[in-house]
Amino acid sequence: MSKKLETKFGEKIDEQLADVGAKVLNIHGHMYQKSGWPDRYISHWKWDGWLELKTMNYKLDPLQARIMEALNDRGTNAFTLRHYGKVYLERYDGLKLWECEFGNGMIVEILAYLESI
Repeated sequence: MSKKLETKFGEKIDEQLADVGAKVLNIHGHMYQKSGWPDRYISHWKWDGWLELKTMNYKLDPLQARIMEALNDRGTNAFTLRHYGKVYLERYDGLKLWECEFGNGMIVEILAYLESI
């Protein structure tokens, strides 16, 4: 059931990103997917970087956490975007950085926060 929720969450995120002019490279579930790498690369004038989408309270697996930490250490943005009632932005270690309500327009708030950090 969580995969279905994650797919729906991803579709909503992708739709909203397209609406604000972002380019999205979605490697989740594709032949280009490499184990441990985040689901999507986002390119937008406010922010660019990797997002790993999660639903519920599912954690990053250890390889995902190591890769995201390594990306951040090299100056590349990589965060988890979690839908669990609200939408949470988290670091690779699970630290919640920010939250917003799930719904239309949430990506504008998410991008504004990402631009500020």
